[in-house]
Amino acid sequence: MCPFVDQDDERCSDHLTLRNLASAFEHCADRYMTCPVFQELLVDDHIDASCQPVLFAVS
Repeated sequence: MCPFVDQDDERCSDHLTLRNLASAFEHCADRYMTCPVFQELLVDDHIDASCQPVLFAVS
């Protein structure tokens, strides 16, 4: 299952509809690694994680 499926991203909204339910299960549950939206979200998630400030504890 795509790890981004529950993040309510509008880029996924065309796929995650009742009309496209069969396609969504096939694509988002089975072949999500080939999805261009998944690739974009993966890059965005990596960039967000790398931009987080590092906090150091001072004792």
